[in-house]
Amino acid sequence: MKMIDSIQGLGIGHHLKDEINVQLGRICDWDASKDLFATSLQFRLLRHNGWSTCSDVFRKFLDKSGNFKESLTKDIKGMLSLYEASYLGTEDEEVLKKAMEFSKARLNDLRPYLSPEVSRNIGKALTLPKHLRMVRLEARNYMEEYSKSSYQIPALLELAKLDSDMIQSLHQRELAEICR
Repeated sequence: MKMIDSIQGLGIGHHLKDEINVQLGRICDWDASKDLFATSLQFRLLRHNGWSTCSDVFRKFLDKSGNFKESLTKDIKGMLSLYEASYLGTEDEEVLKKAMEFSKARLNDLRPYLSPEVSRNIGKALTLPKHLRMVRLEARNYMEEYSKSSYQIPALLELAKLDSDMIQSLHQRELAEICR
């Protein structure tokens, strides 16, 4: 799931659409158990790519009174992933509305106590969720972040850079033609 998220974040998902759909088909019934990050990432990837998935997967993170468990705030990546996933809900999905309110409030509260890089990423997400950002611009920004990652795959990064350069070149040619 992390690789699919990285591929799409790098803006090269359109090159691997069939392969991504095969993998999404494999994970659509997978139970992420009590892992908030994995459950949220799975939900977001499936919804974002047009797969049907039920928001009830988040009910396991609710306490007896129907609120999200405070213990979840220890998982920063999970909270951020929950926040991003909550934006893919429909109006009648109450659990996702609660997820949005809970994760936004707790992430805002935690920001001053986190590293500057993590705090900046949270601020960026709280300002504008991932799926609402301009794909090409976000891919350019993500390339820099991905290049510093310890789990990067150099071939994916190279493909993303080449794809970005090709699209930029195409846009420049189109603009020159329009100006002419």
